[in-house]
Amino acid sequence: MGSDKNTYIGLFGIGLILFAWMYWSKPSDSEMARQKAVQDSIARVQKQQEQIKMTAASTKQTGKKDTSASAQDTANHSSDSSIAIHKMESDYGILYPALKGDNKTYTLENDLLKATIS
Repeated sequence: MGSDKNTYIGLFGIGLILFAWMYWSKPSDSEMARQKAVQDSIARVQKQQEQIKMTAASTKQTGKKDTSASAQDTANHSSDSSIAIHKMESDYGILYPALKGDNKTYTLENDLLKATIS
């Protein structure tokens, strides 16, 4: 490969296009704040679960039964599933509804070929 003026102009142009694309495709401040809020809420719920588990473990050791901990555990279970759903929605974006499909197989065949697609 020869190192002439056109080569350097081309490489500079490619670099300029890459940097412009990275600048314009970066997430906005509102998207970053929303993602941080989601991560913070997930961390808060996980911390609450750890505290409940520690409380449950200490009550099991002492032999006492704490009904409020079991009520909180069921409440946290429902909030965990909603947080997990929200996290998957934010991770997969518009492709999230495609995760709910059934695993079906379709068979396509003709005289020469039989193909099974799942």
